[in-house]
Amino acid sequence: MNFRKDYTVYVCPHVFDKSRPVLDSVRDHDGDWQFLCGEESCLETSKPKVVGAGHIVSQDASMAELTILKPGMYAERKDSVSPWQFGWLED
Repeated sequence: MNFRKDYTVYVCPHVFDKSRPVLDSVRDHDGDWQFLCGEESCLETSKPKVVGAGHIVSQDASMAELTILKPGMYAERKDSVSPWQFGWLED
């Protein structure tokens, strides 16, 4: 399964400008997706951008694995070549 290319996702500025890879992904309880660089302070110090998922997935084929995330789940990895680890968000 793949993301629809026009499906919108939230990304941090580092993912948007391609200066850092996606290391964290969150599908919040409402079903919205976030692709983040993994830097803890990034969300607190920056404003997210909205892009089509196709722009992100075309740069990293492993992103297709994230389509298994259900609302309330997350995925993380320590670097761009490490496998994704999956879990559930706390309420």
